[in-house]
Amino acid sequence: MDDEQEIAAAQTSPAVTRPSWLLIAISIPSMVACLWFSGMLLAVGFDHPHLFLTTLTCLVALIGPGMVAMQQYLGTFRASPFGARFCMIFFGVMAFLVFLPTVFATRELWSSKISQVELLTTLASMLGVVVFLTSTSVMNYFRWKQLQRAEQAGPPVGWPWRFSLLEIMGITLAIAIVLGGTAFFSQR
Repeated sequence: MDDEQEIAAAQTSPAVTRPSWLLIAISIPSMVACLWFSGMLLAVGFDHPHLFLTTLTCLVALIGPGMVAMQQYLGTFRASPFGARFCMIFFGVMAFLVFLPTVFATRELWSSKISQVELLTTLASMLGVVVFLTSTSVMNYFRWKQLQRAEQAGPPVGWPWRFSLLEIMGITLAIAIVLGGTAFFSQR
């Protein structure tokens, strides 16, 4: 009975904030991309003949992109200020690291002898990645500020650390995405 009252109080408390639909729309593709990249790294790790390199690559695959996907989930759906802040910094740094080669490659691409269609396609795809990473970082910044204001407004009441059926299905889907990426890239 106490657990039901705790959940009801958490859902009606002003300290619990709901994520915006734009944050959800940006978070889901970023989590899927991180999980897909994790599957790609797992496939690279399984391809090594040495046990040490296989183990190291698999650990990097699970800890690196897997941790980013988990922090994005926690910041968006579990109201974790640390997760929102972590993703704000991570995606901001990644946007900067993709933007720099885009700027420096633009001059080289412009002076090369490739067709205009290839030039515009290359630049548009690079700028599209920069815009997506920047918007993900900005939306995580707003989420982080929203969660900070909610903590200052009252006692921090978060969601209980139990998994709902929807979250269990989401975890199953995440595992399927990682294994699908592994199977896809290991056959290449």
